[in-house]
Amino acid sequence: MIRRIFAILLALCVLFSTVICCAEDFEDDWDDEDWDDEDFEEEGYETEEVLEGFDAIASYGIEKFKVGDFEFTTTGDGTGAVLTSYKGSEPDVVIPETAEDLPVVDIIEGACLGNPVIESIEIPGTVLTVRNNAFASCMKLKTVVLGEGVLALGKCCFGGCRDLVEVQFPDSLQTIDDFAFASCTELEQITFGSELTSIGMQAFLGCAKLSSVKLTGSNDIQIGKSAFDGCAESPESIIQ
Repeated sequence: MIRRIFAILLALCVLFSTVICCAEDFEDDWDDEDWDDEDFEEEGYETEEVLEGFDAIASYGIEKFKVGDFEFTTTGDGTGAVLTSYKGSEPDVVIPETAEDLPVVDIIEGACLGNPVIESIEIPGTVLTVRNNAFASCMKLKTVVLGEGVLALGKCCFGGCRDLVEVQFPDSLQTIDDFAFASCTELEQITFGSELTSIGMQAFLGCAKLSSVKLTGSNDIQIGKSAFDGCAESPESIIQ
């Protein structure tokens, strides 16, 4: 019995020593100094190519096309067009109602973020939603006209547009999300349409000259926290 136990212990010692030796050999073979990114790239695995391949897979089945200075994709079901960017130099921009016979129904997130050219924008009523950051930080933007039919404005969609002085809201507009017009420091007065139901948190935060907000519909409107903080008048007196 003692001999059997001794034999088992001896076998375990031999096995343990073998594992340690193999691990040391592996560490010797895997030397960080021998690893060269250039060798990896020479094999045809450049980061750019990998990302391009990923983009191609991500956009598979979604048609992309241009109409004038506008770029679009189709909706998932192919029944509408989605504005993805504006590449023109004309400062007064009118988004078309249709693109290649498809109604323009959406403006993608960040579509014109930080655009240095746009001074005025007209959005047709075919567009149901203006997504998050769509026109944020457009520093020359002064006028926004939203067509009858627009339902929702996303988070910070016009935030940081410091020269913005006029926004025409349609009766159809129902929701204005958080920070939608935050830091639009030249905006002085606005009149909301009759269908508005909610104004998001800090939607008009820091609009230093905003002194008049007129509600033409129901008084039962949900107003988010600090929606009008930092405006010319107190939140209690600014709404008429």
